Formats: sequence, C-alpha cells, structure tokens
Amino acid sequence: MAALLDWASAVPGLLQVRLSVSVTQAAARRLYAAHGFRVYGLEPRALGVNGQDVDDELMVRILNR
Repeated sequence: MAALLDWASAVPGLLQVRLSVSVTQAAARRLYAAHGFRVYGLEPRALGVNGQDVDDELMVRILNR
C-alpha cells in the first residue's frame, strides 16, 4: 500500500486516491485507515452476499504535495 501511495503521489495532477470497502471487512478497513484513508460516505446495499445486503464505506486519501 505504501508503494502504491508513493507512486500515486508522483503522478502529476493526481490529488487524491479513492476506494470503497465493504463494512464487513474490518481488516481491510483498518489497513486503509492506517495508510491515511478517511471515510467520506456510505453506499447502502452496495453488494449482495448470500442474500444479505452489505454496505460499502467510501474512503479517500488526500495526497501530500
């Protein structure tokens, strides 16, 4: 993740990286938060898993310049 964010920071004009992650994926959510991603929204019922609706958190990391 650190290498990806380093690469993204070097891309001219790229100001932020956005992603979405299922609210059920606690380990992934912790990983993204540890790398500076912050939640900016929620997409209700983004996925259907085994007949259950699952929400997605929308996350953003503002790149340092």
